[in-house]
Amino acid sequence: MSITFPKTWTTEVLEASDVMDNFDAMQKKSHRLLSSDVSTDKWIDTRHIVNPDYNPYTNIMTGVSGVFGGQNSGGFFSKYTYLTKWLSGKNSGVENAIPHTGFTLDLQRPCSLFYQWWACVMSPNNGAGTTGTGKVYFYTNDPSIGIGTPHLLLEQPYASPHDPTFDGTYHTNGFGVVEVSSEKLQYGIGLTGSSTAGQNRFISWGVSFEAFYL
Repeated sequence: MSITFPKTWTTEVLEASDVMDNFDAMQKKSHRLLSSDVSTDKWIDTRHIVNPDYNPYTNIMTGVSGVFGGQNSGGFFSKYTYLTKWLSGKNSGVENAIPHTGFTLDLQRPCSLFYQWWACVMSPNNGAGTTGTGKVYFYTNDPSIGIGTPHLLLEQPYASPHDPTFDGTYHTNGFGVVEVSSEKLQYGIGLTGSSTAGQNRFISWGVSFEAFYL
């Protein structure tokens, strides 16, 4: 790793300004490393590379550059998650966390946090005489407060002659982006929502997040 120092000494007096100039030269060089500067038998080698820590239970990877993770339904029809009128008290203003879509993160530094999700949703009509709508939001920390514009989950049309598999099942997706300005430990993220009628079954789904440290 070749560095051109602005000051070298033999018998001269050691000046603080000269030392600072050399420190500045080292800093500038470290910000502009070339492939020829890196060798496994010199100062930088593979032992200096910090591997990320992976938690197989939560499926979250924590590294020096950020925190990353995701989860899914595990296969078609193998795991359901619901958004129903009973969870939200038939009140579109009451939001509840959607099971299996949340994470608890330890963010060590300010970061840009990107969350994305997709779902195959089945919304059968519940025979109440009305056609309800589910609303899905991204949330941080408080699942009773959704962020941004909701994604609508429409119920199967009332009195539809078709099975909900044909007339009430569809794919939908969305995302959320937030800037985190400081360290946040036990920081919660996930999907929340409300429903005015019937139920919205997430029969196949996946969620993931990427937190890039600034």
